[in-house]
Amino acid sequence: ATGLGFVLSLGATRTFRIHRVPDGVRAVDGCGDRDLDARMVELHHGDATVMSAAFQAGWHHQLRADPDVTDERLALGFRTRPEARP
Repeated sequence: ATGLGFVLSLGATRTFRIHRVPDGVRAVDGCGDRDLDARMVELHHGDATVMSAAFQAGWHHQLRADPDVTDERLALGFRTRPEARP
């Protein structure tokens, strides 16, 4: 897969959680296993995250809902798409 994802985080700080996708599971399926070796990254106002297609396929990434975060937040996401095939 080719493609690049770019996310600009604006507003309230949130925790970006990532972990490797187990063999046999697709990243988009969510995994949901809390025992996985997850890494947490704080995303502050103005932070940019760039994710290659390989990262997106091999790592599950999410911003979980956090009831303690009450300030406004906006994330602007951009993706490149592979060229259409005729």
